[in-house]
Amino acid sequence: MIGALYSGLSGLLNFQKAIDVTSNNSANIDTIAYKYSRVTFKTAIEYMLTGSSTAKIGTGTMLNTIDRNMAQGPIENTGRYSDLAIAGSGFFAAADFRRNNDGELVKMDSYLTRVGKFEVLSNLNLVQGDVGLHILGIPSTIVNGDITKGAIPDPETMIGMSREEKAAFFDSLELIDLTDFRTMSGKATAAFEVFGTMATEVGPQPHVFELSSAADPRVSYKVRLTFDRQTDDLSTVFDDEKTYHWRLEVIEWSQGDNERPPITGDSGTVTFDKAGNIAFLNGGTGELLSFEINGETFQFSKAELLDASNYTDPSIQVIDTFYNGSGEIVKDGVVFEKLSQGTWLFRPALTDAKIGTTSFIGESGAEYTFDDEELNLLGGVLTFDENGRFDSLSMMKADGTLIPDIPTQIKWSLLDGTQQSMAINFRNILSGGSVQNDLQLLQDGGRATGSLRGLEFDNSGYLIGSYSNQKTATLAILPLVQMRVPEALSVSNLYSTAYNFDPEIQANNFTGVFEAGNGGTGLIEPYALEYSNVETAKEMTRLIIYQRALQLNARSVTTADAILQQAYELKRS
Repeated sequence: MIGALYSGLSGLLNFQKAIDVTSNNSANIDTIAYKYSRVTFKTAIEYMLTGSSTAKIGTGTMLNTIDRNMAQGPIENTGRYSDLAIAGSGFFAAADFRRNNDGELVKMDSYLTRVGKFEVLSNLNLVQGDVGLHILGIPSTIVNGDITKGAIPDPETMIGMSREEKAAFFDSLELIDLTDFRTMSGKATAAFEVFGTMATEVGPQPHVFELSSAADPRVSYKVRLTFDRQTDDLSTVFDDEKTYHWRLEVIEWSQGDNERPPITGDSGTVTFDKAGNIAFLNGGTGELLSFEINGETFQFSKAELLDASNYTDPSIQVIDTFYNGSGEIVKDGVVFEKLSQGTWLFRPALTDAKIGTTSFIGESGAEYTFDDEELNLLGGVLTFDENGRFDSLSMMKADGTLIPDIPTQIKWSLLDGTQQSMAINFRNILSGGSVQNDLQLLQDGGRATGSLRGLEFDNSGYLIGSYSNQKTATLAILPLVQMRVPEALSVSNLYSTAYNFDPEIQANNFTGVFEAGNGGTGLIEPYALEYSNVETAKEMTRLIIYQRALQLNARSVTTADAILQQAYELKRS
């Protein structure tokens, strides 16, 4: 009976511990990233009955293990940008820091955690909000004014590293300090590209007239009126008013008894204003265009001529915001103007008052300035083949002479004394047959100075900063640590939300450091937290089992006690 008392007592003691564990699980049912524990038992030492070689009796129960279950808990949306949950088995890396005598932060002990309740402190350090542990990662660097994200090894490289190399890489992780990223410096635009389609049916279009002689009704003519920009007179190119040379050509005729071919030779100029109206005919303000065929005079009014020419302004301006070396805005672009079929002229648009002079830089390295009176540069020349695809670039003087050099850059000299050179690319422009232009300008590298306005994480653990200049940059990478047996980790005595970790001591259990989504770590879920993996129904069931077990063990103790009491009474009597 004494053995039964001790067996019952062992059950009472150990099931009480089991209730303690289950109660602790239940108390943490809403704790962020809490991992529940379970109790396992084993039988106590057995002894052999006297006179038997096989019959054994146990002496009760013993607590075997208290295991932590590291299964992922439910993930819930919080709407808070700095709340991160890991949808997988990885861990965030963390460490505590202390200031030395010089005031510098020095890394002390390292930890792993799945509690992604982070905060950015007033000193712009990223920490775990509950306990203040600094979160470790790979901060970006600033190279030539650009915020350049750090590098993390690919999974194959990391897995192939030695224990020492993995430990060294983990130790190289730094605290996330955003101080240097409060401002994004301005940067000059390095290049721009114009792409899209140029409309070819612009300017005045050719037209065919039917004319009848007033003197002889048997005589009629079919006359073609054409327009062109002659290279010996390009004085109005890029002006608001455009001057074209007109020419008449009789293409069919009926002359009755007179078999002479029609005699023509009339030509002149017509000038269109910005609104598309005819400003001048043959340099004057007259209302009629007169010409002769075989000595007979014919006339077109301005209205007839305008209607026939179907005039569309041949200029296209492509304007955008550029930036100088200080990140200041310079609004300008390129103006294109059709010279003839398949040939367009171009030059800087000069829309910003901050611009002084402009020039082209040729492929040879030579500079061609528009303000050079001796050079008398008109602009660049862009030609297309018969299929409307880019053919060539060159430059042209105002007298129509081509300059045998290819313009590769446009250079602005600003009134503040600074200069801005940008490479140009027009090779992706097409010359189409429509009257609609859809040219677009895409610049490379330029930005204004911006201040940090917002932060956000993506699924790969990249911390993205948003700036007032409408630019974004990766400020840091939060990698994830993968353990072979995460259940082997022990909870820190100092930080209840973290696990002790030393990459050298735990080298056998340490798989490596990976970008989220690689190495089996799982993805990071921004705006969310992982909650406890405690299952309410299971814990309630265990409590009922443990309660009944306690009752049974208590009954075995009282039963053994009652039998001993009866034996004692019998002995006394």
